[in-house]
Amino acid sequence: MHYQERLVKYISLLREHTVKQAIPVSGVKYLPCDYKKTGEKLPDTKDFVPFSKEDFWGGKWDSHAWFSFSVTLPKKAGVYRLKINTNLGGWDAVNPQLMAYVNGKLKQGLDTNHTHLYVTEDCDVMLYAYSGQKIDARLSLFVVLEEVCEKTEKLAFDIEVPFISLSYTDKESKEYADATRLLNKAIDMVDFREPHSAAYEKSVEAASEFLKTEYYEKLGGHSPVTVRMLGHTHIDIAWQWTLLQTREKVQRSFATVLMLMDRYPEFKFFSSQPVLYQMFKEECPELYEVLKRRVKEGRWEVDGAMWTEADCNLSSGESLVRQIVVGKKFFKEEFGAENRILWLPDVFGYSAALPQILKKSGVDYFVTTKITWNDTNRMPYDAFRWEGLDGTDILTYFITTQEKTEDPTVNYCTYVGFAEPKMVAGTLARFTQKGMTDEVLMPYGWGDGGGGPSREFIENIRRMNYGIPTCPKTEVGEALEFLQRFEEKANADEHFPRWSGELYLEYHRGTYTSAANNKKNNRRSEYMLANAEWLSVLGGVLKNADYPKAELDKNWEIVLHNQFHDILPGSSIKEVYEQCDIEYAEVKTAVGAIVENALKNIASDVKTEGGYVVFNPHSFENSGYVQTKDCVFYAENVPAKGYKVVVPAAAGNAPSYRGKTLSNDYYDITFDDTYHIVSLFDKKAAREALKSPAGLVAYEDYPYDYDAWELSDYYRNKPWKVDDVQSAETISEAERCGVKVTYKFGKSTIRQTTWVYARSPRIDMDFDVDWQEEHIMLKTEFPVDVRSDYATYDVQFGAARRTAHNNTSWDTAMFEVCAHKFADFSEYGYGVSLMSDCKYGYSVKEGVMTLSLLKCATFPNPDSDKGRHTFRCSLMPHAGDYRAAGVVQQAYDLNAPMFAVKAEKQNGALPQSYSLVNVAGDGVIMETVKRAEESGDIVCRAYESYGRRTGAKISLGFAAKRVTLCNLLEKEEREIELSGNAFTADFKPFEILTFKIER
Repeated sequence: MHYQERLVKYISLLREHTVKQAIPVSGVKYLPCDYKKTGEKLPDTKDFVPFSKEDFWGGKWDSHAWFSFSVTLPKKAGVYRLKINTNLGGWDAVNPQLMAYVNGKLKQGLDTNHTHLYVTEDCDVMLYAYSGQKIDARLSLFVVLEEVCEKTEKLAFDIEVPFISLSYTDKESKEYADATRLLNKAIDMVDFREPHSAAYEKSVEAASEFLKTEYYEKLGGHSPVTVRMLGHTHIDIAWQWTLLQTREKVQRSFATVLMLMDRYPEFKFFSSQPVLYQMFKEECPELYEVLKRRVKEGRWEVDGAMWTEADCNLSSGESLVRQIVVGKKFFKEEFGAENRILWLPDVFGYSAALPQILKKSGVDYFVTTKITWNDTNRMPYDAFRWEGLDGTDILTYFITTQEKTEDPTVNYCTYVGFAEPKMVAGTLARFTQKGMTDEVLMPYGWGDGGGGPSREFIENIRRMNYGIPTCPKTEVGEALEFLQRFEEKANADEHFPRWSGELYLEYHRGTYTSAANNKKNNRRSEYMLANAEWLSVLGGVLKNADYPKAELDKNWEIVLHNQFHDILPGSSIKEVYEQCDIEYAEVKTAVGAIVENALKNIASDVKTEGGYVVFNPHSFENSGYVQTKDCVFYAENVPAKGYKVVVPAAAGNAPSYRGKTLSNDYYDITFDDTYHIVSLFDKKAAREALKSPAGLVAYEDYPYDYDAWELSDYYRNKPWKVDDVQSAETISEAERCGVKVTYKFGKSTIRQTTWVYARSPRIDMDFDVDWQEEHIMLKTEFPVDVRSDYATYDVQFGAARRTAHNNTSWDTAMFEVCAHKFADFSEYGYGVSLMSDCKYGYSVKEGVMTLSLLKCATFPNPDSDKGRHTFRCSLMPHAGDYRAAGVVQQAYDLNAPMFAVKAEKQNGALPQSYSLVNVAGDGVIMETVKRAEESGDIVCRAYESYGRRTGAKISLGFAAKRVTLCNLLEKEEREIELSGNAFTADFKPFEILTFKIER
């Protein structure tokens, strides 16, 4: 007997009979439009034109239209809904999506997974329609009023849920036989001769009651494990759409959730990202108040901690702190919620700095699923204590949602879960540590482009709550309550595992490099904001200047939302980056004005005979080069977080270039005819630093999937040396000497100037590139004469040690890694550091140090990385390791160089030299000096950068009344004793400490 085929047929028949009658809605009218503006009223329909089933709309990317019609319900009592039809199906994230307004009020969103709008009375309906991303799509739209037979629909669900479970159930099992028998028996009970007659509806009710008793109640309830179902939608705030479209996605998604809460009292929902709530508040203030009521009722869970689901590889340490500070503040002020979960299901790897940042921000749990996307190795655990750089640990839970499979090699899990038996069973089956828990977590709902849960999912859950055979029992749950219970189990398990170090994603390695200028703008903005903050504090201390907190907060929020995990990594469409360019330019203008005003305000009152007032942004006394519009000069011993009047003086021994050799007191650098470096002789160490020539190399880059995201390991199979020299010239100055070489590569022009200095051990390489290639990865490579199994990489608030060999599959998979300011490769007594002012993709393997410069994918942005790029990278051979050589300090100086204001002779009130905050403690770096979030106090944040225990004396350039140690949210923990205007603090390896200072 064809029992399975019979079930398929009759489920389809029941779905058909769910609709008692279908009445086409006439009088549909249409008006093409642009994006609806915030606060804009619904349009007057007098300008609308008739729209029939034969008409089309759209036809171009990102287009919009309004539709309007009136609905008159039949006089016969019943359940009615509108079905909105378009001619496209498929992935909801890029297909047409609509907002449905009933009698002028936003009711819900509509898309390929949410096609019905229930109506209870005569009404006027308006649809605000978005075409999606199919550029050439000619879109139809027609509306049908359906009368619903709820009894038939109920039976269809009653049969379909067990039927889905049969797809993975052993066909020889009793469970399979029982379900097949009972489902077919239920179909036998239905009288299909006269659909919707009294006899038909009575038979349908009887069949449902039969299944409830004989299948759901008698055979269900035996599951020892519960799957906690969490309504959820993942909304990328930009990706294959812009932030402007995200404003619409959040309106559609959140309105749909609120509608479902009205229909299903048991339904609960979780959503992160305060930036989305801010959008919803601005666009839908009335519904936002309804949302707030649902939060108070405990049905809508607001958590997630960060302002947006930010990239955790590329964002700076301070940026990650601000993501949480701003995010938690919003949720606290708007909902009274204390966020305790970092919810990042889709981020492309997680820095080892995160556990400490989280714990010191009042966040106790971390949830993701992305590491299950590894292309090489499978993580041994799905729940563990994740231990960070400093030893802080945090309970970490991987979402394990996938379809049930018998293939043990399937690693991939999703944050877009479908509430149906095959995925519920798969979520439990995939979880590796079943022995320690009786429940697992499953977020469900359409996502990426939003959408969220559907009626169908909630109906399925009602049936799976029975614990049907071969499917775990489901219960509606909440994320925080689940994690708290899970933590109790973890605490009771003496063998609960730990994972130490970063959570490296063996996938999406190209995101360290794609969209290079966007990454540069991010890093420039981070340092510019840091400068604006400490200079504003300096101005307040010295000149009683106002602190521009509102302006700084506004610009921080721009930077934070652009750190979203598809914006900063370079995996969004072209239009996203065009908007980013505008926003970063606004940040540069606004924050640059704050910096300039602070500098002028202070410099104008410094006593000086001329020269320059040089400002040092670092917490250590600094000596180094300062570049102005007119010259480059050397400034010695500029006080920490302060300034000094400097009159430039020439060095005694200027560097030179003779016979293809660039020389100074530190090195002889010899070039070949293509201006690749063939020798880097370290004069101080009396040794050669290279083992073979170094320079620019290009690679063909066609990853097997996810173009902008990916860097597939086989890219190394096809290298080209960049050696087509067009010109070379020498630049000789008093303090430095450079060789400027122009290369042609394909359609592109690369200008590289290599500089050496009279008084600095750094070798700087300035690049000015006109890049016009596609699918080419450009790297600079240095095969160094150093022997070590490990390299050290600068990351947020510390340094990560990674293998420099390929012994294991775990080592090999890390062929490209993320670092911020430097990578160092040292043997005992000697090493080489490679630094960058805006690049993140590094590799140190088998003695070759590389830095990825440009990637130029063509999807999703066909013009990614085309255009002009300027950047600097530096090489620094050194004695000792990176600590002894001062690499940390050199890398900070590269990324945040000292700056100067030209001084006239003046008898100002301020001294010629001043330090706002000085840290006397080798390796302790104070990155942040700012005003407190909730008071006029000064906040200083420092971290230990060498990985050792040490003490530090922190000296203040102003009178202080009180100093307290705080967490990252600036909540006071204990008072610190002051000695004059100084205090001491003990740091553990890579520890972050925050101090609040009352003046």
